[in-house]
Amino acid sequence: MDGIARLWSREGVLQHSLNAHSESIFSLRFDSAGKRLLTGSYDKCVSVWDVRTGKLQHKFEAHSAQVLDVDWKTGGYHGLDVFASCSTDRTIAVCALADREADTDPAAATTTPLQVLVGHADEVNAIRWDPSGGLLASCSDDHQVLIWQLGQSLAQSMIDRQKFLPPALAQVRPGSSVQ
Repeated sequence: MDGIARLWSREGVLQHSLNAHSESIFSLRFDSAGKRLLTGSYDKCVSVWDVRTGKLQHKFEAHSAQVLDVDWKTGGYHGLDVFASCSTDRTIAVCALADREADTDPAAATTTPLQVLVGHADEVNAIRWDPSGGLLASCSDDHQVLIWQLGQSLAQSMIDRQKFLPPALAQVRPGSSVQ
């Protein structure tokens, strides 16, 4: 794994090689318009790319460990394009990208997140904004799904695997077989 994302045309022609990560890319996501691409890497960074030009627009260093997932927020926040990333560091970073930032030197950019969400007891594996962009769901190796609202520091709700499975299955450890 070379840390390079590649954009291909529908005809199978390589359009751009996106090279800004020093370790493997673990997640990527296009924005709803298909104009920008997020890449999350084991190098602890999230990069924002211009799909048309293949140029790095911004690099965010919001985590202390590997980035496992990224997702764009529908509708942005106060006129800014917003995305979230999650990590093995047990946190979720919510970051904003203003168009004016695209003109800065992306190599020198270290951006402070709008918000860092802390509530999981283990690595956060995946995140997803709801279609309206009002809520963010996260799941973790702690077997919980947390529902967050931007601007709130505590999760709005928690779904615990123990509460929703039959008693016999609730005790089964992931990766083991059911008798």
